Amino acid sequence: MIVELNGFDESGIIGENLRFIRVGIDIHGDLRPFVYNLLHFGSLVMTKAWLKGHDSDVQKAYVRAVLNDPAIDVNHYAFPPVLQLKLLRQFTICEFNRVADNRRELIEHFESADLKETVSNVIDCFKKYTDPWGYAERCVKAYGHRMIVEDLQRTSRVLNDQFIADYRVISFVDGGFPLVFWAEKFLRPVEIMGPSRFSKDKTPIYGISNGDEYYPTVSLAGNVATITNRFYEMIYPQSVKEIPRPTVFSFEEFCKDYEEDCAKPKFLPRILFIGRIDANLQYSIPFIHYKNTGHVIYEPFRVLYDERGSFRSFYKRFRGDSKKDIVVCGKIRKDVPQENSMYQECKDLGLTMVYAEDFFSDFETFLGTISEEAQGTNLDRYSLQKITLRLDKIKEIVKKSF
Repeated sequence: MIVELNGFDESGIIGENLRFIRVGIDIHGDLRPFVYNLLHFGSLVMTKAWLKGHDSDVQKAYVRAVLNDPAIDVNHYAFPPVLQLKLLRQFTICEFNRVADNRRELIEHFESADLKETVSNVIDCFKKYTDPWGYAERCVKAYGHRMIVEDLQRTSRVLNDQFIADYRVISFVDGGFPLVFWAEKFLRPVEIMGPSRFSKDKTPIYGISNGDEYYPTVSLAGNVATITNRFYEMIYPQSVKEIPRPTVFSFEEFCKDYEEDCAKPKFLPRILFIGRIDANLQYSIPFIHYKNTGHVIYEPFRVLYDERGSFRSFYKRFRGDSKKDIVVCGKIRKDVPQENSMYQECKDLGLTMVYAEDFFSDFETFLGTISEEAQGTNLDRYSLQKITLRLDKIKEIVKKSF
């Protein structure tokens, strides 16, 4: 079976220069992004926020290396402001209609004095407006990702080859469920359209919160999007396509589905981090766990301290089934009461706990496989030596952190 991994992320501001990046890698090359992180940034992982601390020439060299690698496909998409405006206009109309329906329902129940359920529904409806711009922004970005994933029929080496019958094309989208709320309907077979290369089993789609920090293909897409958006000259001579226009659904239908499906948050099983954990280890654990558990995907979160209850506050905001979650506990410093409080709360709630140091053996193996991946590239001897030294240094730093 041929397996292809695709990472999707975007960069820019809605209403202005919003661009999307798709990165495609064969599953046998899924460690390649770590090689480029080590070579150019000296770190096992690299997030978009950390890029600002690196010289512009280093960032440009990183993008050039990725774009010139024949094992990696990179596609650039521009989202024209005119099309964004059209979608936002329809989104606004749908929201106004929804609010009007809630108002009508309240008036009707005021007359019958039966308000409990109706008021609860209105409260849930208005909860999303605590982040009004984020709510609208996610709708626009979800549409962009929807159309880019559909374009895999042309951009994916696997889906574009009709002679490949035994395949699996996996898509990881940064941003979590709100950006892939459309996936279930998209993957549902539609007989009138004839045979499709997309299906729930063969082309699964996952929205991953913080995916651009923890999963290599998504991280690579996010870094390329950020750097090329910052340095426009890096796009040339790449072909930048416009976001495809909808063919089998309307903006109105898309906006209504978004409003309905995102009313209640949905999450994959989660890995929650507390305590002091070396960054290289923390940002590697979800991927290591993914590789060791038969490709079970977890959404990673760092739980922040809250005096009212850190985990209670987390679950109040993000909801979901805590029984599927794993808490990875780093070093709990005795002189830091916040860490001790979070640790005790975790135990009191009966959450599944593992310790960061328990991943060290797998982490060592992981570093070894990255070294093997680097050896299989066409990098020169100097670059390979640099990567080896950096891997050894990272291993020692992580070992001393326990």
